[in-house]
Amino acid sequence: APDWSEVIGGLVPSLPTPEADAALASDSEAIANSDNASIAWLSMAALVATTFSVAGAFYQSYQVKEKGWKRDNLSTGFLDVFVGISSLALITGMIYVTAATALHGNIAPKDLTDASVVALSLEPLFGSWARIVFSIGIFAGAASSFLVNALIGGVVFCDAIGTDCRVSSQPVRRATIAALLAGWAVASLAALTDVDLVSFIVIAQSLTVLCFPLLAGVIVWQLHTLDRKDVAWPIRVLAWIGLAVVIALSLKTLSGLI
Repeated sequence: APDWSEVIGGLVPSLPTPEADAALASDSEAIANSDNASIAWLSMAALVATTFSVAGAFYQSYQVKEKGWKRDNLSTGFLDVFVGISSLALITGMIYVTAATALHGNIAPKDLTDASVVALSLEPLFGSWARIVFSIGIFAGAASSFLVNALIGGVVFCDAIGTDCRVSSQPVRRATIAALLAGWAVASLAALTDVDLVSFIVIAQSLTVLCFPLLAGVIVWQLHTLDRKDVAWPIRVLAWIGLAVVIALSLKTLSGLI
């Protein structure tokens, strides 16, 4: 039973305020003495890295090539994109509204120390099963992203070194497995040591923003190598805006990490 007036009001974009930044600080001296604005910006960068996936956009060219799509398939591609993005937006909105309704005013931000606390947002629906359902969802989301991102890295790496870059090829499979093992090793090291896993996840996710300008720059460069009749000017303008956004976020993320 969310307050829909507050939901609609939450759609209005705004930058973090000093009051909101102060609410993020916990009782620990390390956090209390840190730059809370940097914490807020890192969280925003992690969110953008998750939703504004430049790597996913970059990988689309490989998928189109491997499928053998031509200009006649463009309408099908746009329909796929519209359905996919709309579905993700709806699911994301449901998660935000549910979490805000269940947690706001009931749990202080400083008490959100791990993912299990966020699972409390599902208690009104699932009761004692909330943590189990939430854990299954987290695992599914993590595993799918883990595999897809490693696959993207494997395909691009094999293309860069001039080997077979088809998804079904042995070089791509080996490179993907190597990326998976590297990520597994880092995550295992973090889990076995005394590291704040929530901060670790946020920082790791925000670090991906640092690589986005390179990928976005390549996309813009590829657009400008095509004939003007093949790419409408609004797409070129949006591509430049996207490049400017990821460069600004990368610089902000880098300054926050430093």
